[in-house]
Amino acid sequence: VTMNTQEAANLATKEANPVIDGRKANVNLAYLGAKPRVIPSPAGKLRFIYMI
Repeated sequence: VTMNTQEAANLATKEANPVIDGRKANVNLAYLGAKPRVIPSPAGKLRFIYMI
């Protein structure tokens, strides 16, 4: 979603978990980046996959 003004963007991201129509939503900011996912390998060692 792209906001037209800085004020609109600030208002939209003010609450990290807003309630919309009675349901809890999440706000994920792209500049924070993706968290690395840990996938166990067959040998039992941990392997990290980084999403870019």
